[in-house]
Amino acid sequence: MMTKTLLLAALVAVAASIPAQAAPQPIFSIERNDRKAMQPKRTVALFDDGSWTYDEVPIDTGATIHRSGTLAAATMKTLRAELAAATWKHVPLTGVRCHAISSAYTLYRADGKDVLRVQGCPSDKLDDASAKVLADVDTALAPAWVTSK
Repeated sequence: MMTKTLLLAALVAVAASIPAQAAPQPIFSIERNDRKAMQPKRTVALFDDGSWTYDEVPIDTGATIHRSGTLAAATMKTLRAELAAATWKHVPLTGVRCHAISSAYTLYRADGKDVLRVQGCPSDKLDDASAKVLADVDTALAPAWVTSK
């Protein structure tokens, strides 16, 4: 019995000394949410190796939906270059302004940093080059949002 206890203690000590593998961080993610309208929180994350994940967390206690896939290498090469060059500068909109706010929002993140939050009427927009990057990433990840029937 003493030998089993010592062996177990040694195994626990060895396991505790092994550093935990950090989960890879997405290079880009898109989160869509509208809890007030009882919609699930949906997130697509794109990783540097071209893999993507889709997670849909229901408002109730239902099961989370998870899907994954991989973008083509050529697509990823283009997106990596575009994301690296993006400045994510915000430019004020001119003309008539609306100050309405909605419970629904879409949040865009690059390398873990919020780069754009679309909610209600915007008071600014992304610079043209960054807006193109966002559109290209959105297009590349469009299949991730499609729910299979």
